[in-house]
Amino acid sequence: MVKPSIEYKLTEKAFHNKELRRLLLGEEPYRFYAKYSPAIDIDLALLIPHGIYTYALDSSHSSFSQELYEALQELAKEYIGIIPVASFILIESFERMGKKSPLEFDLISLARELNCSIYSNIEKLSKDKRGDGHGWDDGKLGELRNMAKNTVSYGGPDFFGLE
Repeated sequence: MVKPSIEYKLTEKAFHNKELRRLLLGEEPYRFYAKYSPAIDIDLALLIPHGIYTYALDSSHSSFSQELYEALQELAKEYIGIIPVASFILIESFERMGKKSPLEFDLISLARELNCSIYSNIEKLSKDKRGDGHGWDDGKLGELRNMAKNTVSYGGPDFFGLE
């Protein structure tokens, strides 16, 4: 038997505790630092395929996907959730392109909600140069624009309004 990964264990714990939102934000007790980027509190690029997807495939809980989607919708409406939701949409789009995602929810609606939140917070995002915004003249707004370009290149929805 294969030992479950830390990402799987964190996903399982968050689901059972009804704390998927906290998991996606990397809040304690779900924080684990990215191998290559200590600027973020959780590595979604590892969590999604090794935690969320594996749990979704193994779980007998039919509500998991819906509860995850609801957590993402909630986060999309909050400033603190903008980058994690954008990251999720990007990674999910990439995985769907390769037909590796077991999730079947509406990314377009989620992208629309995220777009509204981005434009409601445009000034704050453009001035925020912490974490993901450190390498961009326009802060986190530049990172979001770049993420949206990549998402669209993977066939995912445009959450930024590039067109």
